[in-house]
Amino acid sequence: MAVYRTCRRQVAAGVHRSRARSDLTAWRQWSRFCGWLGVPTDLAGITDPVPILQLFAERVRSGVLAAGGGRVTKGTVEGYLRAVAQIYASVGAQDPRLDAVGKLDFRLKRQFAAYRKEDPPSWRVRPIPLQLLHHVYEHLHGGDARHAAVADLAYIAFFFLLRPGEYCDGGSESDSTPFRLRDVTFYIGSRRFSALTATAQQIRDATYVSLFFTTQKNGIKGEAIGHGKSGHPTACPVQRIGARVRYLQSRGARPDAPLSSIYFQGKWRSIKSTEITSALRASATSIGDTVGLRPKEISARSLRAGGAMALLLGKVDTDTIKLVGRWRSDAMLVYLHVSARPIMQQHASTMVQHGAYALIPGPPTADQE
Repeated sequence: MAVYRTCRRQVAAGVHRSRARSDLTAWRQWSRFCGWLGVPTDLAGITDPVPILQLFAERVRSGVLAAGGGRVTKGTVEGYLRAVAQIYASVGAQDPRLDAVGKLDFRLKRQFAAYRKEDPPSWRVRPIPLQLLHHVYEHLHGGDARHAAVADLAYIAFFFLLRPGEYCDGGSESDSTPFRLRDVTFYIGSRRFSALTATAQQIRDATYVSLFFTTQKNGIKGEAIGHGKSGHPTACPVQRIGARVRYLQSRGARPDAPLSSIYFQGKWRSIKSTEITSALRASATSIGDTVGLRPKEISARSLRAGGAMALLLGKVDTDTIKLVGRWRSDAMLVYLHVSARPIMQQHASTMVQHGAYALIPGPPTADQE
């Protein structure tokens, strides 16, 4: 069918690759389901497709048609149906989920609501405090090139609020479009130096560093995000990016080499997000109790949340945090935990100081006149 060929072309072309693959998986399961049920995949001749969609949703929910084979959440079920519907739309067919006025059919809406009530609380990535990154750096930076890169990249992700695929090989978590050597610019005052030509001394003297957006998610092509020196001897975005650039220069890396590249056994490879996660969890095993973290609660994705939390605790307004992290909605608020003690430390006294007030009375009712 045309929709199947469309998905295959998108995957082959690398267009929205992770999404195209997930759409293809959903369509394969839909085709399998329709074959089992004995109905055409395009639902031709089906007057009311919603009951069929409901049954498909239930089989995805139970895990029979889910990619992982286990029970899935409401969000995953919605994703499967959305993917099927969008593939229909891509060839000009009508979205079978919608009613006559173009809204989600009430039967599907009610089914999804029931799934939401049954689902366990959603897991939120825990932000990583700076103490943990200091511990990672202290234990890794004196090691080999791989360990030094992991320590540098953890700090870089924290300061720039990066997703795993933006600062290392994100693996299956995301499409990897990491920042490259050519994307880095250093500044000494108003003077700028490309990472491709900057000398080691210019890099050491730099007071500001920027990363240039190309294909990173939610980034505007042609714009850049930067940081000045932090004043800390190791936790400094200028120093840590400088360390990565000097390493790549010393090994003769090409301009398109990711900042996460290391030269190992005669060839280049990129640090993986799993290596970042392992380092973070190892430090959490050692000092996690002091910062309220358990190893299994964090991953490479937590560095983005950690940077956002640091900005929030520093009383940076949420609009600025959204700009730094390239969030296009209030989704970033999900990452910021009120369980962080500094956020809540003074709130009780504030509420006592400002909690006593008098309301302006409304107009009298009939029985008060």
